[in-house]
Amino acid sequence: MTWAETPVVELAGLHLPLDSAWEVLSADSCKTGASVAPPRPVSHPTAFVGDSAALNDCLAEPTPDKVVAKFGHTGPPRTADADVAPTVPETIHGVRFEVAAAPAIDEGKSEALALLPNFDAWILVDVVGDPNVALSALRHVIATVDSPSTATTMPPIQASYVGDYFAHTSELRVMAQTITMATEAGCCGPEQVLTFAYRRSLDGTALVATLTKVDYFVDQQAAALPDHDPNLRALSVGDTFTFRFVAPGLMRVAIAQTRNPITDDLRRVRYFCGNGIADDMSYNCGA
Repeated sequence: MTWAETPVVELAGLHLPLDSAWEVLSADSCKTGASVAPPRPVSHPTAFVGDSAALNDCLAEPTPDKVVAKFGHTGPPRTADADVAPTVPETIHGVRFEVAAAPAIDEGKSEALALLPNFDAWILVDVVGDPNVALSALRHVIATVDSPSTATTMPPIQASYVGDYFAHTSELRVMAQTITMATEAGCCGPEQVLTFAYRRSLDGTALVATLTKVDYFVDQQAAALPDHDPNLRALSVGDTFTFRFVAPGLMRVAIAQTRNPITDDLRRVRYFCGNGIADDMSYNCGA
């Protein structure tokens, strides 16, 4: 274990200087498993840096006033609470972040997540305290980001989005001009099918899609939307979604803007798997 006199995290071409109290370690130093000692509470604010596959197997316990932060790239993070779905954009020193915070599963702890959509990177902060404490700690970290001297966007991970993707009980099809997304497809109940028109984002790394039609099927027959389902009633024509590759074959789908208040379930980011998905990324798409 080594100490840096001036701790700096290098993440996807960005520089994030930290306070001198921080310890910066590689994700490999945080491995867990049968042959590795169980995680122990950190004694200093600690940053673990690496790719998503390594960090998603990394467990470290924050203590009061001692933050644990993970700086990841090449794929999405595995959060302790699935409700952490960043939708609030912030721009700091020319770098765009999407941030959110939520209580963690462990009582008395919270986590805050920042996605860097233009850099295929993320920062996850774990703290002892409520979500406001986690969000404050996260903002303290991202406030130090240095703008890169090179281009501020990464090239698209795949040249074409067109194809079929799947998630647990859901199917996604991207065609030349439209997108269809079916939930509860062939599984657990009535099926909802959303149809979108889309365009490429200005940086070329995402599709910005506008909802044009909402269909509902019961036993493969068209039916009226049920009044009792708040998820179905929350969506309306004109709502916008973003579809973005976060790793080869892994599509991240998030609601960007809605006309109606949305439920916690709809607020969650969803992932769909397609051709080329790596084995260690397929868990994002469910069973």
